[in-house]
Amino acid sequence: MHPARTILNIFWLIGNQTKKIENQNYRAVTFLQSQLDPINLFIPVSVSDYALLKVWENTERSPKLKTTKEEGLTLDEGLRSRQEGYPECGLSASDNIGLGSNDFWIIEKLDDDIPIKHRVEEISRIKFHVPIKSTFLGLRNIDNRTSFDVSEVEDRIMLEPFQEFTELAMYCNLNEDNLSLKWKDWVLKRGAHLAVIETLHIEAANTFLFAYYSEPLRAFSSKFWNVKTKSLDQAKIMTLCFNSSLNFIQLMKHRIPTGWFKIRGYVFENLKALSLEKISINKKRAALELFGELRETQFPAIWKQLARNIPKNYLTVSDLTLMRRVFGDFDNELGKGFEARKSIDLMFMKILDIKSKESSSEFLIQMYAKSLKEICLIKQSATEV
Repeated sequence: MHPARTILNIFWLIGNQTKKIENQNYRAVTFLQSQLDPINLFIPVSVSDYALLKVWENTERSPKLKTTKEEGLTLDEGLRSRQEGYPECGLSASDNIGLGSNDFWIIEKLDDDIPIKHRVEEISRIKFHVPIKSTFLGLRNIDNRTSFDVSEVEDRIMLEPFQEFTELAMYCNLNEDNLSLKWKDWVLKRGAHLAVIETLHIEAANTFLFAYYSEPLRAFSSKFWNVKTKSLDQAKIMTLCFNSSLNFIQLMKHRIPTGWFKIRGYVFENLKALSLEKISINKKRAALELFGELRETQFPAIWKQLARNIPKNYLTVSDLTLMRRVFGDFDNELGKGFEARKSIDLMFMKILDIKSKESSSEFLIQMYAKSLKEICLIKQSATEV
């Protein structure tokens, strides 16, 4: 039984020694007070397999890792809905899916005067043109964003009034006060080359990645944290870093205790990430080359990335039963291979000089199997609550 679901059955007895009691119904663990994190008491029971925590604990000791705060990464919250005028001010790319009721405008094509139409079919014949200079790049939805490089995505945000605005505003919840100078400054301040998802549903079919990169500055929506970086190279390397399987384990450890991964600002600033000052020029160059090789790769759901790199003989009968029950198409994904996932993880093993008794390939397979089991338990817990 997953500890996140049985937390009320777990007794934390703060004493002079650490000991473990087990039976069929629950596992009780005693911790020294010094072992508890006052920011998040959930950490000791964040995963069911302590070997998974051990993998990250051994990794985070690397001198090549710093906290994101120490590395100079700063956060701005994403553009909020209604109160701040977004998504009402948003112009969505034509390939967007999962749009909300306030996502009114669809871009027909990108031009100096952007032609847009209303997404409601009955009034979609009404067309407007928005000067591109009166907009700024945004990113509203991630449901179909399977590549980590979103530089070419056409989503935009209206920044200031324009000739046809008054008539346009009649068809949505806007007025000229929404496009004030304060609004424009607020949006532009959030321009970033890197964003991470604020609430990561790691078990979901439409969750492909945790971090996204944009070559031009972009103000991401409230589904993200906009992450300010010192350079484009740092943004690229951090995109790979945050999308590594080792980072997924870190997120499991530090997430807010819910059925998904809620990443608060104070949580993010204490996450560990690569320190570019601590890695060699050659390894930095190799990371940037890998970014270039993978920037257009279509990533399947995170759980599929892991399952595709696990040979069937590495899973116990009980694990197979669990995974088949949680993911109906599990057997279709198992062991079919997904090299992009392995390439990212092997690169970080090399950069961090991670040593293991097994080969690097064997180490990754075991990590994937343990991580996937944990994701299954998270999904099962979320659906049974």
